[in-house]
Amino acid sequence: MFAESARGLFEIPGGFLVSSDDARSSLGDLELRQRWLRTRSRHILQIAAKSSARHVFQGPPIFPGIREGMRRACDHLSREEQNRYAVWEFHAELGQIRRGIPTLGKDWEEGRAAQSADLPNQTGHNADTLLDEAGENGVSPGAAKAGLRATALSDMRLPQQVVANRVASYLGCPPNLEVGWTTSSPATGKTPNWNGKEVRSLLWSGHLNSLELSETAALLEGVERRVGALESEPRSVTAKGEELSGRVLTPEDFPPYPDGFYGVLGAPYDSTQPHEWVRVTRLHDGSEAWLAREYVYYGQQVEHQLWALGSSSGCATGSTIAEAELFGLLELIERDSFVGCWYAGINAAPVSIENIRSLDALRARAALLGIELKCGLLPSIIGIPVVVATAQVEDEVGVILAFGAACQPDLESAVNGALNEVWTYINERAKSAREHRDKIERLHADPTLCAGIEDHPLFAMYPSHSAYLEFVDTDQSFLAKIDPSWQAWSKRSASQLLEHVVGLLDAEGVDVWAHRQTSRFEQSLGLETVMMVAPNLLPLDFGWKQQRALQSERLRKIIGKYHGPNAKPRRLPHPFS
Repeated sequence: MFAESARGLFEIPGGFLVSSDDARSSLGDLELRQRWLRTRSRHILQIAAKSSARHVFQGPPIFPGIREGMRRACDHLSREEQNRYAVWEFHAELGQIRRGIPTLGKDWEEGRAAQSADLPNQTGHNADTLLDEAGENGVSPGAAKAGLRATALSDMRLPQQVVANRVASYLGCPPNLEVGWTTSSPATGKTPNWNGKEVRSLLWSGHLNSLELSETAALLEGVERRVGALESEPRSVTAKGEELSGRVLTPEDFPPYPDGFYGVLGAPYDSTQPHEWVRVTRLHDGSEAWLAREYVYYGQQVEHQLWALGSSSGCATGSTIAEAELFGLLELIERDSFVGCWYAGINAAPVSIENIRSLDALRARAALLGIELKCGLLPSIIGIPVVVATAQVEDEVGVILAFGAACQPDLESAVNGALNEVWTYINERAKSAREHRDKIERLHADPTLCAGIEDHPLFAMYPSHSAYLEFVDTDQSFLAKIDPSWQAWSKRSASQLLEHVVGLLDAEGVDVWAHRQTSRFEQSLGLETVMMVAPNLLPLDFGWKQQRALQSERLRKIIGKYHGPNAKPRRLPHPFS
C-alpha cells in the first residue's frame, strides 16, 4: 500500500510517490504515509489499515525508467526553496503527476512553536515571511484585533498548501467551495481518520459571505477538529482509577446517563479497571486532576471500557490559550442554557432584529429567499447573554426550522452568532426534510427512536409538537433581563473576561477545567486549542438514550425555579446538532 522501493520512492496503488529528502527527514516515513492517506478515499484507508491486504489484480508494470526519471527530477527540483519539502505523486493509468507540500520543515515547526511558547500572553502570531506560493503566512503586519479575538479572520494567512492539498497534507484534500449555495458562501471539507476499528471522517466547514474567508475559516476549523478529536501529542496515561495520585474526576462527577446507555453503548465507571486518562487544570486556582480521555479527545478510540460519549462541545481554538479557553467556556455556557431551557420548557424572550443595522443585508436577503428569521434571549447561569435563533421556510408539506445559539457579552454579537448558524444550515435542513420524509414521520411518532446527532434536527422539520415552533416564537416567555455591565466586557481582553466568567461560575459552585490539546504543527501556526470541561453544567448529548441532562440535579433546580417543585421536564428530544 505504501512501501519504499528505492530512496524516497514509495509504491502506492496505481503508481508511486517520490519525496524530497528534506520532507522525508522532517516528517519520517510513518507521518508522511499518514499525510498521504488523509488525501485518499475512506475505502483506501480501510484497506491500508488491514495488514493482510494485498493486490488481487496487479496493474500494468511501470517502466523502471519512469521511476528513475521522477527520482532525478525530485532531486533537481527540491533544490529550489519552494520545492524543498515537496513530494510528487505519479499515477500510471492517468499519466498524471501531482505535487504536494506535506510540511514546511521540522525546523520551521519547532522554531515557530518555541517562539509561540515564549510569548504566552501575546497573540502567538507574527509577521515572519514563511515562503510559499501564496506569499506571507501567519498574520498580516498591523493585524487588527477583532473583538475578543486577538486577530481578525481576514488577517490570518495560513500555509494552505501544507494544511490541505490533494497529495499529502495535514488535513487532507482542500475544501470544496460551494458556489451554488444561496445563503452564505460555504467551504466544506473532511479529514478521514482510522480510529483503530473503522474510518471516521472529521467534518469541517466555514460559512461566511466570501469564499476566501469561508475557506480560511474551514481550514481553521479543520485544524481544530483534528487536534481536538485526536491525541496529536502523547499526553494520556493508562492506569486504574484507584492507582492515580491526586484528584480524579470520574463519570460520577457528571450527570449520569439513562439506564439504557449502560451495557449497550458504554459501561459504568469502575475504579479497578484500566483506562486512558489525561491531566486537566482547574482555572480557578490552577490545581490539577485526572480525567478520562474520552471527555477530551472525542474522536480517539479507547482501548478499554467506554465511560462517556465525547463531543466537540467546549473545544475551541484561539491565538492564545486564554482566548481558546474563553470561547470554549462560552460554548459550554451556551449549551447549558439551551439544553436547560429546552428540557425545562422555558421559551426564549423575543429579541427584535429590525433595528440592528449590521443585519440589514442579511434580513433583505432572507426576505428575498423566503426565509423567516427570529431571535430570542435565554436565561443563563451567570446572566451573560445567550441568544437562540431560528430560520424558517415552508414547502408543500409544512414548516422547516433550523436552530442556532450563541453566547457573547455583547447582545448584538450573540444575535449575529446565532443567526449565522441558522442562516448557514437552513438550506441543508430543507434538503434533509425532502430526503428523509419517512424517517421524520417515524421519529415524530416515537421520539425515543432518536439515535444520534443526525436525528435531532429532524424533529424541527414538519414539527408535530408545538414546542419546536414556540421555543423562539411565543408570548409565554421568561422576563428578559440583561445586566448592562456585560456590554463593557466585550471591550476588554479575552483573559480579563475569562477571569471574570470563571469567578462568577465558581460562585455558583461550577468548577471549570481545561486541557491543552495543541499539536506542534498547530502551535507553529500561532494557534492554541483547548478542551473546556465543566461537570456541573448541562451537557449537550445526542440520542434519546444518552440524555444526561434529564438525570441531572441542575435541571431539576431550573425546573423548580421557573415552574415550581412539582413540574416535570419536557420529554421531547432537543432540535440542536
